[in-house]
Amino acid sequence: MRKGLLLMIVSTLLMVMLGCRSEPVMQEVQATVPGVHLDQVQIFPNESSNDDDYFIQYEDGTKEKIQPGYVGLFLNGSIVKQAKVKMVESQPFVALHPIVERFDISMMEKEGQEKVALSDGNRTIELTPGEKTVYLDGKAIQLTTSPERIDGELFVPLEFVTDALQGEASYFSGIDDSPLRIIPRLPHVMISRYPEEAVKLTAEEALAKVKNQLIEAYEKRYGLFVPLAVNQQDDGASMRKIITNLSIRSENDRFYVIPVVYDFWVDKYTGDVYTFYNGLIMTIQLFDPYAEGALAFPG
Repeated sequence: MRKGLLLMIVSTLLMVMLGCRSEPVMQEVQATVPGVHLDQVQIFPNESSNDDDYFIQYEDGTKEKIQPGYVGLFLNGSIVKQAKVKMVESQPFVALHPIVERFDISMMEKEGQEKVALSDGNRTIELTPGEKTVYLDGKAIQLTTSPERIDGELFVPLEFVTDALQGEASYFSGIDDSPLRIIPRLPHVMISRYPEEAVKLTAEEALAKVKNQLIEAYEKRYGLFVPLAVNQQDDGASMRKIITNLSIRSENDRFYVIPVVYDFWVDKYTGDVYTFYNGLIMTIQLFDPYAEGALAFPG
């Protein structure tokens, strides 16, 4: 009995000395929010150079050319193919159809009538292109800019998303210093609306998830992970320093951003971990701690 107790005490002390992974307990992530489609996405943004081969390659391998003036669209963190975002007097307008499709909103347009009706759960929304007043359950909401038909398709300003659809919407110009963005260097609109019951990881849980995965990758390559302060001499000393001192630099509606060598993104709703390489061609991929070269960061 005493021998067993002694072994438990010694084991506990060893774990503490070796930097035991005593991280916050991860709460179970609820499957109420679908994952994003970003694995293996590559983006070569149009930055006004002489190269005319700008493109986005999506998760399924399909490729889309980025034309001058392109503005991307992210819905709940997923990039939308052939994004229909128009800049009207320096304000972004987004095609309504992909928004209502993504958020399961019914849209009814009667032939010969301008009025458009939306059915959003128990709510109804009515709008008329060219008019700044929209109606939410019969109550008038005054927008500063009106929805418009552009090339025959209905586009709405971002305030329609926030005021009528009660979601979140923001625009990143691609050149400002705003941390509220998915990726740098590419102008894009971010629209999100998550279920009220969706459980979101805390910042501490996101850090713990990345730290644990990096330790797994480290131990596969170098052997037992020992925090930097415990042992200053090691072939992987720089990576040990990074792992020991992880912090969250920024966040957006979908991801915590944690600088490692590349940025690591933690999906707040699924717990998936991505790496983002901000090279000439920006690359996003799921992080696999067991992959060969998991800790090799070229470039």
